[in-house]
Amino acid sequence: MSATLVVNHRVALRSTKELKGVVGHTVSYIATREGVVIEPTADDILRQESGFLDYMSERPGAVVECESGLFDAEGIVDVAEVRRELEASGSAVVTSVVSVRRADGPELGLCTRQDFERYLRANWAPALAHAMGIPEERVGWIAAFHLNSPESYHAHVITYDREGRFNHTLDRHKMEQARQQLTDAAIAPALCELSRERTLVRDDCVRICRSLEASELERAIQLPQEGSLKYEWLCRNHPEVASQIEQALARLSSQHSQLKASEEKFRALVEKAACLKGLEAQEKDSYIAQAMSELHNRQCNALLKAMRPDRSLKAERRIVYDPDAPTPARDRRLSKRFEEELSALSASDKKQITSAIQNEQKLPDAVLEKCVTWKSQTSTSPNLKSALNNVQKSLGKAPKTSQNDSAELATKKALKLTSRLMVRAISLANPQLGQALRIVKTLSHVAEMSMG
Repeated sequence: MSATLVVNHRVALRSTKELKGVVGHTVSYIATREGVVIEPTADDILRQESGFLDYMSERPGAVVECESGLFDAEGIVDVAEVRRELEASGSAVVTSVVSVRRADGPELGLCTRQDFERYLRANWAPALAHAMGIPEERVGWIAAFHLNSPESYHAHVITYDREGRFNHTLDRHKMEQARQQLTDAAIAPALCELSRERTLVRDDCVRICRSLEASELERAIQLPQEGSLKYEWLCRNHPEVASQIEQALARLSSQHSQLKASEEKFRALVEKAACLKGLEAQEKDSYIAQAMSELHNRQCNALLKAMRPDRSLKAERRIVYDPDAPTPARDRRLSKRFEEELSALSASDKKQITSAIQNEQKLPDAVLEKCVTWKSQTSTSPNLKSALNNVQKSLGKAPKTSQNDSAELATKKALKLTSRLMVRAISLANPQLGQALRIVKTLSHVAEMSMG
């Protein structure tokens, strides 16, 4: 069974009993029913302490200390105010349930209200904008996280058009694309970790093959005296030699317990990735076969290299090992966390960050400290803010956004770059951390990867 999200939608059109039911009943139902989580998250508390929610207390009828579990893109919200906003918009609404099996929640990082808040704030508006056929800035939504189901963690989401022009059912094709977009975002961290582990296991398989004594192999294999020793080339031009290589690899696998265990672990990781991706039947079999074939080719080339190290298989890339560099997964996980927290900021805060990046100005400390993870880092590392400033200066000329970029896309690129700069600032301010990333690549390359 695949460990993916389940996303169900229903549309309540304008001037229908269904819409009146959503405004009059569903809003309060999802906000207060048994199993709803009403405790504010660390993000909510920090926003309130920073004055982030001050504007809510100034709106007519708004109650910051509400006794409901509702939240939106900006923070916690009140039932009465939500009803007024839905009625004022005049929009049809989309009611959705986003759920994940409890067994899969820890792996996908979707177990708590804070997990769902960050996930929805980072991903919901872009996906529903596509499904509803409206610009992202017009997407409004409110949600509540529930624990009442013993089988799943889930959130109820009500989405509407702030300008009130949306009033049609959802196109099935666009709805599926939105669901896939949301699923991809949910499984990305888990797939990233799986990819890292697969690479380590694959490299272990290749290392064992390359470490064999050449004499042991040369007795069973007669290599051609000329031409490439790359396995794929041998398959085309000397299939009998390629067959000998394959037989030698099969014998090695049956005789070498560590190699056999590594191959089995690699296959298990590939199958797990296929399940996370939601692949089934022929598509799943094809994905697994392709990954195992790629491992097989690498192992055969490793055997050839062990036999004739003096004959180059191909121009090899030299990778300089840096003992202070972290596992790539840690860097990506931290960057992803920062990106989610930045995406959950208010529109005005995100505008400040985008402006600072585009105009090569200092990133606003007060805004960044609204990110829980960043604030915890700065509290333990007094040099972190200056490190971020130095990293940003080292970036040089700010990467330019395309003229075709929308405001939303430009903001998204700026937040992604900022999250990477924050990760690198942590490594610069904390050189004693063996797992922290040293800046071994130029920041211009970092910018290119972030803004591309």
